[in-house]
Amino acid sequence: PAPADAAARPADEDKAKADSLLREKKYGEAVAMLTKAYDAQKERGHREEILFKRGQVELFNLRDYDAAAATFNEYLAVFRGGKFYDEATYHVAEARFQKGDTKGAVEWFERYAAASADDSRKASALYNIAALKMKGGAPCGDTAPYLSNALALKPPPDIERKALRSIVSCFVSIGRRDDAAKYLERLEVLSPDDDVLKGAKELLKGGGAR
Repeated sequence: PAPADAAARPADEDKAKADSLLREKKYGEAVAMLTKAYDAQKERGHREEILFKRGQVELFNLRDYDAAAATFNEYLAVFRGGKFYDEATYHVAEARFQKGDTKGAVEWFERYAAASADDSRKASALYNIAALKMKGGAPCGDTAPYLSNALALKPPPDIERKALRSIVSCFVSIGRRDDAAKYLERLEVLSPDDDVLKGAKELLKGGGAR
């Protein structure tokens, strides 16, 4: 075999061991083995996949948000423009969000939204920005554009419902009656028994919003 092939074998074996450990839910050991495989692997594409997988295990299985953020930041630095680049950016935002780092999460969700395609993950990022800003006390007039942009895409059903609830409540509270009514119809189709829907209907019917 060529020397490059011989050099790849230990890394491939370590990767296989890591996959086996993941199936056994031995996540800490799997991360250690993925790190070993990453260090041994010479082929760039395989190194990229290994590092990204390690970050996913740290984020979703171990819930070690500091480690996950560090791994995905390393991925972004080493594999600029790589095939997981946008997803890694989103995962940094997720890790910061889970840590309670509101400012960092908003920054990274905005970075993702600015660079990503118009897809469901972008819709989720835009909703998360709005939700975090509202939680931080931002007026709803500042968050409504993020919500409307999220709803103009194809958000996952749970995000769509949350975004509709938020934007309806926002427009009702600031008296934008026509805008509230537009999103109210969409919320009614998606979630006809929603409490926000019922309350907003009563307010609009009774002239509580203009």
